[in-house]
Amino acid sequence: MRITAAMVFYVLEKRYSVQGERRLNYVQAGGGGAVSQARILDTDTPEQDVLYISGSPDDLRRIKSPGSCSFLLVGEEAAIPEQFRDADIACVNGDAPLVMVLQEVFSVILALIQWDTRLNNACLERVEYSKLFMIIREQFNRPTILHDRNFGIIAYSPGFFEFVHDQGANREFIPAEKASKVLNEEGKIYNIFEYRDTYIYPPEASEERWLCSNFFSGSHFEGRFIAAYDQSSPNIRGQLDLLALCRDYAGKTFINRSGSLIDKQQEDDLHELVRSYILQSKAVMEREIVSIIRGIDWGIGDHYRVVVFRMADEQGFKNGASYLCRRLETDSIHSCALIAGHPPLILWIINDRLQVNPRNNFGDYRKLIPRIVQEFNCKAGASNRLDSFMALRDGYIQAGAALLLGEKKAP
Repeated sequence: MRITAAMVFYVLEKRYSVQGERRLNYVQAGGGGAVSQARILDTDTPEQDVLYISGSPDDLRRIKSPGSCSFLLVGEEAAIPEQFRDADIACVNGDAPLVMVLQEVFSVILALIQWDTRLNNACLERVEYSKLFMIIREQFNRPTILHDRNFGIIAYSPGFFEFVHDQGANREFIPAEKASKVLNEEGKIYNIFEYRDTYIYPPEASEERWLCSNFFSGSHFEGRFIAAYDQSSPNIRGQLDLLALCRDYAGKTFINRSGSLIDKQQEDDLHELVRSYILQSKAVMEREIVSIIRGIDWGIGDHYRVVVFRMADEQGFKNGASYLCRRLETDSIHSCALIAGHPPLILWIINDRLQVNPRNNFGDYRKLIPRIVQEFNCKAGASNRLDSFMALRDGYIQAGAALLLGEKKAP
């Protein structure tokens, strides 16, 4: 674990705010220096990665080169010498013996080390997310949520939906309007599906802001860990450092529990069949098709439709395609959506027989298509109704032609 001065200052600030006897002010955010130990400042040549505690700003002025160390002043705030512009500095207001503050700092450092150990052990033991989130809240008590690359909700802290005033929210997916906002706005600002640094969204001041951090499996984006930004504290760096640590363990737990499945973009038997038969034009025997589709109550002789979606730009496709596939299959249960390669298209197969069954509780694809086109700024083409699964290749050609002709007729 890499403990930073900003982390220590934020945890100490929260402790003081509960106790009410003293107050910690985050005076200056430096370069995110690490902390390996804490000492009372009694030298003119400080060592690196040490948090020094001093009772007087005059002690700082005697230091020519602070290096990569941090400082905690006890007493009244004062002007910080120029040579300390890259150092993390905080100030404890109120009367307190230096030794007492040193003990409190040691206590925080030890608590963070023990906390990190507990999080690591929880990951190794593959505990349930609820237990992992309980451990996270011991030192980072902010409303948090973990979602996968398709905006499916993996885990959240108690009280999260009450915090966002959405007690009736669907606990399975990030609400569609919020996911669309992330894809259309946040994606342009941060290119979030490749962005590896922690960040605050939105970047401008607003009533509701979030600390965000992506996690990856190699170069593959897998999801995001998000926590409510504590706007009462000026210590942004400490919050982001704590978030990054929580992200590492939450992401590791997700990857360990998901196994190799995360490397497959929704390629179960049905998706692989559609990919092979339609996109790769492989010869597939009818009995092979039947053995796969009968498990979902589909039949060779059912009526089908094919829809293709094309995003307005490649970056938009990269950001939204995986989520959109899952969104289509969720909103219209008896359907199959997958990424169709180059040119970047999304292929959507709909079982038309099951769409008209009123006992099935899902959205009408005829209403869903224009909504998707509007929300994701994409274009779509649809085939006629097909009388057999074996006609899906023709339906794919029809849908592609409809897209091209529609663009020429009404760009």
